[in-house]
Amino acid sequence: MCLAVLCDNGCRHNDPGSVIQAQLDELQKELIRKVNSKQDHNAIADEIFTLREQKSQSEAHTRSREEPRKRIAEPQDFIRSQQSEITEFGRIGKNVVLMMRPSLCGSKCVAG
Repeated sequence: MCLAVLCDNGCRHNDPGSVIQAQLDELQKELIRKVNSKQDHNAIADEIFTLREQKSQSEAHTRSREEPRKRIAEPQDFIRSQQSEITEFGRIGKNVVLMMRPSLCGSKCVAG
């Protein structure tokens, strides 16, 4: 299922956090209408709490995916920034591999 949000400027976001935030915005407007008209609003309040929890979980998941990407990007950026061509896999190459190892194979790797 592909969820997307249409922004004010017409762009589309597939980010689950954006989708959830759009749903929260609508529910909060509906909640205000129901409170002002003294209608039962418990179901909407429960749905808002559920969506807030989903948004929090989505944000945590996104952060957990970004960390390995950053660890991989650092040595890649370093290699790209080098003025000379790499001709020998020496100490620097070994350090780059050791830096990348946890993100490549998870916690099952053995150092050495």
